[in-house]
Amino acid sequence: MKVIGAGFPRTGTSSMQAALKTLGYPCYHMKEVPRERGHLDAWHEFMTGQAPMDWHALFRKFEATVDTPGCLYYKELMEAFPNAKVVLTVRDPDRWYRSFTTLYRTLNRFRPVARVIPKLGKFLRLADVMFAKMFGGSLDRDNCIRVFTEHNEAVQRYVPPERLLVFQVTEGWEPLCQFLGCAVPEGVSFPHLNEGDLTLKAGFQRVFVGPWAQGIALTAIGLALLAWWLF
Repeated sequence: MKVIGAGFPRTGTSSMQAALKTLGYPCYHMKEVPRERGHLDAWHEFMTGQAPMDWHALFRKFEATVDTPGCLYYKELMEAFPNAKVVLTVRDPDRWYRSFTTLYRTLNRFRPVARVIPKLGKFLRLADVMFAKMFGGSLDRDNCIRVFTEHNEAVQRYVPPERLLVFQVTEGWEPLCQFLGCAVPEGVSFPHLNEGDLTLKAGFQRVFVGPWAQGIALTAIGLALLAWWLF
């Protein structure tokens, strides 16, 4: 692990994942959790206190991590990977909260379908545990913005300045590449992935609904559920 992303979700973490991949760092993100065998169970057991986490085994395929769940454990990751640098992605708190509520609404729209897609059910249970840990059970605006602000401040107090970059994805390649000691990719624009409601929904369908539908050959029950959810 060479880069630890300490920024909350909805701070440009998908753009950061794409940027780090372009720079040659295979990068972990919440969207990788259901794709990697055993990771849903490993994170759920760890976050509910049922089992420890083997960080080196978890990230054996990756050189960077951004977004949740990793950002919640930046201290543990700094200890496990003492040479890794830390990037704290930040964003205007009000805009961050609006984006976060879009994410949460999208998650909730998938709950009925999750009853018949086990992996999606596991993912949503993990998300519930994670948000409870992050926000203490209250997702109202004032509490979420307070937690978001306090987290960013805590990261900046804890991480030595020479090991930390506070970064907005709108700043582009230069500060990130300078911090990581690599060249700016020639002729490549910094990725800006806009994950609004439609993009998020399409991503969930691709990861969860598509494989499930193929697995049961689009039975009448599956088609009825999808039609109910989509329309």
